[in-house]
Amino acid sequence: MDTSSSPASKIHLVYVPFCGFGAYGGYRGDAWLTNRLRVFKSFVLPSLMNQDEQRVIVWFSWRPEDRKNPLVLDFKKFLNSVRGLSYVFTFHGPCIYDDKYPDDKARERLYKSLSQTLPELSPVVGEAEWVYLTIQPSDDLYSSEAFKTIQEQEPEEKKAVGWKKGYVMDYTTKNIALYDPDTTPPFTTFIFPKQTFLDPQAHFDYIGPYESHEFVPDHFNYQELPGRAYCVGTHGSNISTVWEHPYKGPELQSPEREATWLRFGVWDSDPTPMPKGFTLKLRSIVNRLPKPLHDLIRNIYRNVRSR
Repeated sequence: MDTSSSPASKIHLVYVPFCGFGAYGGYRGDAWLTNRLRVFKSFVLPSLMNQDEQRVIVWFSWRPEDRKNPLVLDFKKFLNSVRGLSYVFTFHGPCIYDDKYPDDKARERLYKSLSQTLPELSPVVGEAEWVYLTIQPSDDLYSSEAFKTIQEQEPEEKKAVGWKKGYVMDYTTKNIALYDPDTTPPFTTFIFPKQTFLDPQAHFDYIGPYESHEFVPDHFNYQELPGRAYCVGTHGSNISTVWEHPYKGPELQSPEREATWLRFGVWDSDPTPMPKGFTLKLRSIVNRLPKPLHDLIRNIYRNVRSR
């Protein structure tokens, strides 16, 4: 049989790096993880299960210490009860660059994580020729058509696709607004040839590694997809983005607000009040500042942290 015109086979991994980023050994305590898991169950999981295209595998990465964490073990039992969900856990740290560390340290950590993790993903990838890797932050959402749109993109070497415009939602109230960043947001899908994806050194070289999502276009042939198909979630336990963000635009009003809840699969999700810690309160104040001053403070903070 002539297969020259057959479409290339692909596998779509939706990557959720849960623990391992930043300070405190990549773990901000049981209370933080409990809140994050609550957000995931209440908002992110319904959004994932609302996708028009369900042929995906959700890949959760954790720290080695999380193998015996009762919260993680209970979460795995919960996921086993979710009908139709395909997922995999790995326990070697994040497999994307962590810009909370100095460059040399971040590169070392990333390569180590890739070296230990990718062999475990070989059976998951199987015979697929291409791997589509979608970044799925543990508290953010994709619209119902997003994964179908991603899989419709033709595979090419060094290709990445994503949406620049989206929404931001306050999970404590379910208020939702437009979100218009002037940089590339962290909602990218990277397209890898299978062998490149599974080989730690080739994978590391292929991704740059890009030091932050803003720099993805510097390392890939990045193609912006039309429309708004992601939603940034804010809730009080965020590390970075909060509701009072310079990129936040006009709030949606009824009935557009309810239609957007439906599109993202969170119509039935209850508002989730959470305590806001000192860092988030301070960040809320900074984010209300004029953008030039906000950016100056952010850059100073990053420079201090990188020393």
